[in-house]
Amino acid sequence: MRETMGRLSVAIRRMKLSEVYRLLEALSSEGRLFIMARTHSEEVKKTVSNYIIYADSLTPATTGEDIKVMGVKEGPVYGEILEALRTAKIDESLATKEEELAFVRRYIAAKGINAEGAR
Repeated sequence: MRETMGRLSVAIRRMKLSEVYRLLEALSSEGRLFIMARTHSEEVKKTVSNYIIYADSLTPATTGEDIKVMGVKEGPVYGEILEALRTAKIDESLATKEEELAFVRRYIAAKGINAEGAR
């Protein structure tokens, strides 16, 4: 918890939102509240508060089933695609499922992932 608070206090302006999200996600609710109570940085307080309020809305609506419909065979590549989507949803502010699906299509094409889930 203290390490997270220190990282946020020092580097929050240089961090991507997805990096901040991952740090805060690893903490308990109590840990997040502790950071808000102990930090002297208004920016850190606001960031943690925003995480608490909006974290649920940062979960992609796109699922493995959607990827399956795109013709990609189930396998470990789903985790890679969904993690990339989650990062993009946070950093690129993907607001709709259509935007998410468009991102997934671009990601699959850019990574050369075929229907078998291989490159």
